[in-house]
Amino acid sequence: MKFLGIDIGSSYLKAALFDLSECRIQSIRKIKAPEFVPHASSNFKENDPIDFLNRVVEMIDQYLDEDLDIQGIVFSTQMHGFVLTDESGEPISNFIGWQDRRALERVEDSNETYLEWLERLMDSRVHNVNGVCSLYHWVLHHPKEKAWFCTLGDFIISKLSGEKPACHLTNAASTGMVNLEQGEWDWKLIRTLGLDHIVFPPIVKESAATGIYRTRNQQISLYPAVGDQQAALLGSFIRPDQDLVLNIGTGAQMCILDQHPTFGSYETRPFFEGMYFRTLSHIPGGRSLQVLVDFIKGVGEKIYGQAEIEDGEIWGRVDRYLAFIQETDLQVNVSFFNSSMQPDEGSVRNIKEHNFKVEDLFLGALNNMADQYLKHYRILKSPQENQVNRVICAGGVVRKSPILFNLIGERFSMPCELSPFSEDTLVGLFRIALVCAQTHETLESTFDVMEKLQM
Repeated sequence: MKFLGIDIGSSYLKAALFDLSECRIQSIRKIKAPEFVPHASSNFKENDPIDFLNRVVEMIDQYLDEDLDIQGIVFSTQMHGFVLTDESGEPISNFIGWQDRRALERVEDSNETYLEWLERLMDSRVHNVNGVCSLYHWVLHHPKEKAWFCTLGDFIISKLSGEKPACHLTNAASTGMVNLEQGEWDWKLIRTLGLDHIVFPPIVKESAATGIYRTRNQQISLYPAVGDQQAALLGSFIRPDQDLVLNIGTGAQMCILDQHPTFGSYETRPFFEGMYFRTLSHIPGGRSLQVLVDFIKGVGEKIYGQAEIEDGEIWGRVDRYLAFIQETDLQVNVSFFNSSMQPDEGSVRNIKEHNFKVEDLFLGALNNMADQYLKHYRILKSPQENQVNRVICAGGVVRKSPILFNLIGERFSMPCELSPFSEDTLVGLFRIALVCAQTHETLESTFDVMEKLQM
């Protein structure tokens, strides 16, 4: 039995063929995600949702071109975003995703930001500036315009199947508009914010097919898109109450899995099968390092007139220089992007004649990232907690940077290891596919896949 797994990320879309009978993930492919739509404000980060749809169709067609018989497709998507459509399912907004920061703009004729305005209206702190904040901003600028709400995955699956959208709890909760205990939309909050003219999709389980994709004489079952963070956690084989997972990709998140919901100065999100996890997101990751890479590229292009330099070439040279430096007193703060947890206060300090070099700049940045991870862990853990005994590092950035991995290990007083598979999100989707195909009854029962999975 064969499934496809498709992860719709902010930098790339990645897909793989799942041979469930042979317990094998193969034919992994990826294509670039759409570029942002140009906007006058740098806080607005939007994509054309049809561009995402076309890329998904392109990837599915690549596998069908090989005359494969596909029984189902499981999806994961970047979270915190949404698309608004009309009743027929045609988009009336762009996809407004997790990198959008319009909630940090000032309300007209006010000194408050939209985030502060919303927090006052809700009488509580909003951990996530996306989702509910961006939707609230959109509604204020499109008063009483009736719209149908979708997360990105819901929109794509609906367009593929022709069915009405349905949403998985992991993506619904990322919008900030879900009652976690009830596992349903928070209708009281929605009414309080004046969003009750927006139509929200039903919330469904990950194993419930929400439509059929009919193409090339095939009828392929489509399953609801789950949050990419939850899929990656599932693929890291995290153990409840024992592991801290630090996932460092374009952005970084850290998580602790719990049997029951806990609340504090962090987000509590749903996992699968009645479990929850504490998490902090919008922590510096690859996006912050890209600021330094872009600076180096700019020097090469504008000062030396070189043609566009590839990122990989720059990283290759940086890694070679880093091999000859053990420490630096150059102080780099990589908080280059504003968020609810971390203001944009990026800086390079303590510049001296001997340390203002490329290798010091990047080592200083990696040191600061490791320091910030430890600081955020202290926020995430409870004062009484002593059960967490392992750090699992996941994501492309930490796998490509042994120096960062070692710096993290030095900061945390517990064993630190890499996630068992480099493609942890696809592995998580593979475990979900096993349940959707009814070869396993529960996700917990798929834990033994770690020993048998071939990639």
